[in-house]
Amino acid sequence: MSEFSESYHIRSDNIADGIALLQGIKMEGLVFPPENGWVSLIVRGELNEHIETVAKAWNKRLMHYMYAEDHAFMFNYFDLGDRVTGALATWEEELHIETEDLKYEILKMFLAEPSDDLELMALFSLKEVSQVYDRRMAYRFAQLMGITHYQWLGGGIMERPDLISETLERSPGAEYVKV
Repeated sequence: MSEFSESYHIRSDNIADGIALLQGIKMEGLVFPPENGWVSLIVRGELNEHIETVAKAWNKRLMHYMYAEDHAFMFNYFDLGDRVTGALATWEEELHIETEDLKYEILKMFLAEPSDDLELMALFSLKEVSQVYDRRMAYRFAQLMGITHYQWLGGGIMERPDLISETLERSPGAEYVKV
């Protein structure tokens, strides 16, 4: 089974901000406690369905992360509700990385270790599909940004009560928001 993950990460040290965000947009989801200055959340729905809604509602710093293991990795960073930077990597037979809107100077603000800036740039300079898997491109991006809740998370979890319960059990302090 291939991984399909999508999560949102708001710049905050308070889980209540993530809960209020979901309640404000009247969307069901899971909110994870803050780590490294990020409160992570997932929203019920299809991949990429709620990007604009969440970004506009938060209207502050937000990172959107999407990973479809056999197909693509994408991130979008928003500030004040507007997309500021992002990138898209797709692969099936060949690797294509769209970096026209990629602004490293913005991403450097979030590096868990400032010395990782060259590794960050190298992630978006890969040439072969095998490198995406060898370097674990999507996972490594999240790690470099200090994001901890991103693996095997997505709106599809919200369709199954057993997966909601399992995720909450694995993630102490996480909250289920039902509207």
